[in-house]
Amino acid sequence: MNKDNHTITKSILWDVTWKCNLRCAHCYNADYLANQKSVNIEDNYNRIVDRLKDLQFNHIHLLGGEPLCEESIFDLIEYAVSKDIIITINTNGTLLTEQTTKRLIDLGVKQITVSLDGAVAEDNDVIRGKGVFERVVNNLSTASLLIEKQKSQMILQVATVITGQNVANIHRMPKILADIKIKYLDVLKLYECGNAITNGANLILTPEEYIEAIGKILIEAYRKGVYLQIDCKPKVLEYVNARYGFNVSLNSVFNKCEAGQKMFYMDQLCNIFPCGPIANRIKRNEFEEEMRVSLFDSDAEEKMRLFGVWTCSKSCSVNAFCKKCKYVSGCSGCALCQGGEDLLCRKAAEIFGVRADALA
Repeated sequence: MNKDNHTITKSILWDVTWKCNLRCAHCYNADYLANQKSVNIEDNYNRIVDRLKDLQFNHIHLLGGEPLCEESIFDLIEYAVSKDIIITINTNGTLLTEQTTKRLIDLGVKQITVSLDGAVAEDNDVIRGKGVFERVVNNLSTASLLIEKQKSQMILQVATVITGQNVANIHRMPKILADIKIKYLDVLKLYECGNAITNGANLILTPEEYIEAIGKILIEAYRKGVYLQIDCKPKVLEYVNARYGFNVSLNSVFNKCEAGQKMFYMDQLCNIFPCGPIANRIKRNEFEEEMRVSLFDSDAEEKMRLFGVWTCSKSCSVNAFCKKCKYVSGCSGCALCQGGEDLLCRKAAEIFGVRADALA
């Protein structure tokens, strides 16, 4: 069967292990790495994958920790693919050797996303560790050449988090990628949790700084032929387009939050949540414990349906600011934002000359 034509209908992001060979300055899981128990993957991956298949998941995105630190990760992937489940993976790239990349290609992994948090070694390595930049760029170059040589359809993507540490040089990232024939870049906001809070003074940006950085990256991506996935909402992109003379549109798939509906998160103990951020807040007792379901609950499917009701009610409770936005019908917001509002949207509105307090 040709799996290349499959459409993802229901996804789960799985933090498959706490194990990690790095200790990044902005890691949202830093409080738990190497200090928490995980399900024994070697003995249980068949049972876990079978259960996910029963619950109608046809896409698993592997996260961590570092998934490639899990000894049984290749057995898990092979079994999941044999069950007609699409596999994608996030990695810090340090273990993505030529041999590992070849094995992932042969197993049928559809996408590898590699984290790189600086366009120069000085920026990246302060966040990820000494020597990591050179090691990861070399591994990316090798992987890119191997994918091309084998005529594989696998997508190789770099994800970068814009921070106060790298913002001055981050616009150079598209050139770094173009030089090693990588066409895809995912630009992310800092997730203020774990180490990102501890080290916030050096990492957290103002909304103005983030919006300005997006514009500069967009210019360089256009020049270098690199495709961008940007972590922002339509109002923000409208300003960036106007400011820099672009006509870029957001993928509508990413405009609406599908947490607890078509997309879910599972932790290392096989507890399922509407999404990762909600899981972290539950751990801090900020949300209802009912937003946690064990994969092996007999009524897990019915409980998970309530996730969609809960997240939808939160995200659709937009305030006056959002109601007056022309994008409101196509931008459901995030259940974790106040009334679905994003601070970047408010700042973009202010830049456009609309007083935020008039819309609140």
